[in-house]
Amino acid sequence: TADINDCIDAFFAPSAVAATNDSSQAGPSADAMDIVDSSQLVRRSRLRDAPPVLCIQVQRVQFDMATMRAFKVNSHLRLHERISLTPYRHFDGAAAAHSRRHELQQRLKAVNEHLRMLQVPVQTAANTSDGAPVSVVSALERVQAFMTGVHRWADLDAAQSLLADLPESTAALTQQAAAVSSQVSEMAAALSQARQRWEHERTQARSELDAIYADVPDDDMAYTLHAVFIHSGQTPEFGHYWVYIRDYDREKNLVRWLKFNDSNVSVVDASEIFRDAPRPGEESANPYYLMFVRSEDLDATADLGV
Repeated sequence: TADINDCIDAFFAPSAVAATNDSSQAGPSADAMDIVDSSQLVRRSRLRDAPPVLCIQVQRVQFDMATMRAFKVNSHLRLHERISLTPYRHFDGAAAAHSRRHELQQRLKAVNEHLRMLQVPVQTAANTSDGAPVSVVSALERVQAFMTGVHRWADLDAAQSLLADLPESTAALTQQAAAVSSQVSEMAAALSQARQRWEHERTQARSELDAIYADVPDDDMAYTLHAVFIHSGQTPEFGHYWVYIRDYDREKNLVRWLKFNDSNVSVVDASEIFRDAPRPGEESANPYYLMFVRSEDLDATADLGV
């Protein structure tokens, strides 16, 4: 799950600019000050003016160079009714909150990568009964459980006969198994504790970020979500489209969301748009295009009259 504010932050994030420090590629009149270290060059972007209508295209379609085919990214995108572009007016973020949100995002990125690595499938003998690989923590727990039970196996008559033909005594083998079991148990416990700590850090960082995002100042950089275009389908080659549009009934002083799905128009609850996770069975139905209206210009929008 990604947050629309995270995506906007990433768009305006500073990026390194490749540059040459090879004087042979510079002109004959270039002096030493013209040759710079590429690591010192950073591209930054800022907004000078805010448009009355802000359109955001979500990059759902990407290209896999290995298969040479386009594919669709179906990650859930969390939306908010209001967003602010104020932090992007200045290179320094305009406020200490912007530097803090960058710090939180970097921490979230690191923690999510740690948690992702704990879920990476491991091809081991500890795979599930159907042969499917398990995560490293599950693999360690399975190995630890097996090694703990070695002494029970050694008590079996068939096992006693087998062990009698080995150079090591049964006691030595069970001791080795106990030592391995203890080491594996310590490693599994350490990873489990780390996972709990990282999940707690992720929850705290996400909560603090959400609080920062929710603080939208009432200025000319504040925007209200007006339309959400949806594509439903596993691949970019086919699928179904519909759109949600915000409608404001001035007579009733009521905001409602309308769903335009082919010839069907219906009123839907706002929770259908502003969700923390996709609806079960609709994981491939996600926003690919967003329209925001500058909040101070909302009065200029027309009632749909539906």
